[in-house]
Formats: sequence, C-alpha cells, structure tokens
Amino acid sequence: MTLTALDGTRRVDTMITFQQSTSVRVEDPMVALAVEPSLVRVRDRTVGMARVVADNREGRDWAHVRLTAGDPERLVRVSWSAAELHVPPGETAQTDVRFEAPLPDAGSEVSRTVTISAVAGRRTSTATATFVQSRSASPMSTLALRVEPSIVRVQDADGATLQVMVDNRRGHDGVRIFLDGSDPERAVRATFSPQVVDLSPGQVRAVFLQLDSWRPPPGQEWTRQFTITASDGSTSVDASGSLVQASSRAAIEVLGVRLDPSVLRLSGRRGVLRATIDNRNGAQPIRVRMRGNDPENIVRFTFGPGVLDIPPGQVASTTVTLAASRAPAGQQVTRPFVILASDGQSEVQAEGSLIQSSAERRPLARVLLTVLGGLAMIIGVFLPWRAATGQSGVDLNADSFMQVFNFSLDLSGFEQLISVGLAILALAALMIFGLTGRSGRLSRLSALMAALLVVGTFIGLAVAGRDIGPAQGAILVFAGCIAGYIGGLLARR
Repeated sequence: MTLTALDGTRRVDTMITFQQSTSVRVEDPMVALAVEPSLVRVRDRTVGMARVVADNREGRDWAHVRLTAGDPERLVRVSWSAAELHVPPGETAQTDVRFEAPLPDAGSEVSRTVTISAVAGRRTSTATATFVQSRSASPMSTLALRVEPSIVRVQDADGATLQVMVDNRRGHDGVRIFLDGSDPERAVRATFSPQVVDLSPGQVRAVFLQLDSWRPPPGQEWTRQFTITASDGSTSVDASGSLVQASSRAAIEVLGVRLDPSVLRLSGRRGVLRATIDNRNGAQPIRVRMRGNDPENIVRFTFGPGVLDIPPGQVASTTVTLAASRAPAGQQVTRPFVILASDGQSEVQAEGSLIQSSAERRPLARVLLTVLGGLAMIIGVFLPWRAATGQSGVDLNADSFMQVFNFSLDLSGFEQLISVGLAILALAALMIFGLTGRSGRLSRLSALMAALLVVGTFIGLAVAGRDIGPAQGAILVFAGCIAGYIGGLLARR
C-alpha cells in the first residue's frame, strides 16, 4: 500500500508491504442430519410432526447450520421450531419440524417425500422424511337413498305424499344429512319432514316427503321427474323419482242437463219446468250459470236460482219459468228451445219443446151472441116500444096500424094477433135456430130482417106524423138484432 503525508504544501509518499501466511490444517466434517421418525404417518389430519437432529460429534469446532426443506410437488408446507442450529463440537442439536399438506380424497392415501437440508456456507447436509396421509372413506359413500314409491300417480290432485328412506346400515360412522329436492322444470316443490336427519351407524330412517305441483289441464296427463339429494355439506347422494299427474275431463264435459218435462204443453202464456244439472260423473266441483234460448227469440226464460254450485258426484236443480205470447185462436204452436248451463268457457244444453194451443173462441162467441141477441129480442118485444103511448111490440098489431094509417083491411078477426112483436118473436126463434147451421146465414138474415122491421115500424109512424120516440123495448130488440147478426158473422171461416 502507499502511505502519504501532507503538511499543506508538501507531500511525502512511502511504500509499505503487509505480508500474511496461513498454516495448513484439516477442516471439520459437515454435521450429519437425521429425521426422527423418518416416516410420519397421519390419518384424517393435515399436520404431522417430527424431529430433526444435527450431529457434530466428529467435529472440533462449532457448527452453525440453517435448515431448509422442500418436496417435489411443493404441496408440503414445512415450519420449524428453530430454523438455525448452533451445534457445539462433539455434541448434537435438535429442533421440531411441522409438516402440513391438504388431505387426499376420501378413502385414499398419499405419500410425499420431503428433503430436509442443513446449509453451512457452501457445504450442505441432507436427510429425507416421508409424510404419509390417509383419509377415511366418507360416510356418504356407504349411504343409500331411496324414494318409495319411485313412481307416484295422482288423479285430480296438486300433490302427493311419499317416503324417502335414508339407509346407513353399511356405514361405520354417524352422519348428519340435509335433504333437498329439485326438478328440471322447477315445477315441483319438495317439503321434507324433517329436512335434517341424524343417522347412527346401521340405522335406517323414513322421511316424509310432500310434493306439490299444479295439476295438468282437464283431460291431460304429464310426468315430472324429480331428484332427491342428501348432502353432508361436502358429498351428496341422489335418488330420483317420477310424479305422474292426471286430470279428469273438465266437469263441463261430463255434465248432464235434464228437463222435466222436456215437452211442456200450455194453453196459456206461462209454464214451469225443472232443469236438473247432473255432475255425478264429474270429479271436480263446478259453478254454472243458466240461460235459455229459442230460435224465434219469443220465449222469455226465468231461472230460480240462475247460478248453481254442484260438487262432484252430486246433482242440483233449478226452476225454469217460460213465458210466450198466446197461440192464435184455434191453433197449436210448437216452439223448440234449449236450456244451457255454462261455466264461462264451455256449455252443455238440453233441448225441449213448448207446445201452445188456444181453443177456438169464435164458436162460443157465436153461440153467446146469438142466444143473447135472441133473448134480448124476445124480452124487448114485451117492453114498451113507444115512449109516448107505452105500446109494446105485441101492441103494435095490424089493427093499430090501420088506425094510424086510416085504412081498413079484413083479416078475418086476426087483426089483434098479427103484430110486430109476433114477427120479432118468430125472427128471434129463427135466429137462434140458425146456430144449427155452419154458415150462420139464417141467423144473419133473421137478425137483419128483425132490425129492418124495427126501423120500418118507426119510419112508418114518422110518415103518419106520430111521435116516434123509441122506448127501451125497441132499443133492446134492435141491440139484440145487432148481437145476433155479429154472432152469425162469427160462423164464417
């Protein structure tokens, strides 16, 4: 080296040589490393413990080593109580080592080789340990799950009740499982009682399962596949089943309607029948609204009640009142109609007939008018005709007319017998006798002649200058003529 001295202005250098030498000596051997035990075996655990021993009994100096470890898969995590060891000459030192690795699959075993190294400068000493991990088989591997029955069929129902058998008879350990259900369509709801099950080894337990799902449309059937899962949180066991749901035909399709009577005969405007709604072939309750219809839209229908609720297998009835205008006199009219029961979407019906007949009133009216007219004429003959004199129809005889008109006629003593009243009586009898004929011509002709006779009598009195004020007898006779004439007209067809 160069040594320099400075005083501020001057510089003095000198050379110095430093010489070293080393004597020849033998180096201590590297410490020996050992793992006790070299085979670390654990079951159902992730951690194993061992001891590492560093042997410096052949050395004459202290050995200072740093410990490291590793495995080919780099799955084992190694930790030390002391990562560095200071070993006195002629002695040993030790430290605890902790191996940690994930568990293998259930029911399997895995062996991992760990290399432990002691490093001192450039020198290294190694030892190996084997970390063996085994894992017991899962209780779920021996668990059996069954659905009884595996195929359940229901009719007209939105669900079914069945059993799930959880079987741990082959298991050696107890297990707690959670039950769940699913289906691809997510249309079935599964309810378990209970949902959490604790099973001891060799035990079998039945769990009630309620399946709920909408039934298919009326007249259809469908099958829903479902899966029951038993899980312990890490492993699951499945069992499958089928829910077959069928729906009966719609209640309206098997509903029957009967009319009692189906043929209703009326002589008037109004009639009553009973409609019976039969749901004995149905499997579902139904509510129907009643209504009636006829092609001519003439018949009016009234129902009591108009809305019926019919349980399955039952019948219900309602009173139907029909009203229609009368049939023409002497005729019979048949009016078809239908009674319908509707559920709002479909309807069923029953056919019926309304037969209306009306008696011929003209013959009766003819008889009444003719007879009453004849009686009025007969009675009127004996009542006063002239208000001034009080003469009746019988008093208006040939003698009285000869006096009025001042003429004389020899009737051989029949002057008192031949009178207007007698003629009216004869015509009244003929008018009533005319009922025996079909045409009524005799009745009309008799009534007309009697009326002309009454009118002619008063015209004659007026020509003679007499008071012609008619009394009630003449008026009654004339009214009887009119009635008889109308009765004769009613005979015409």
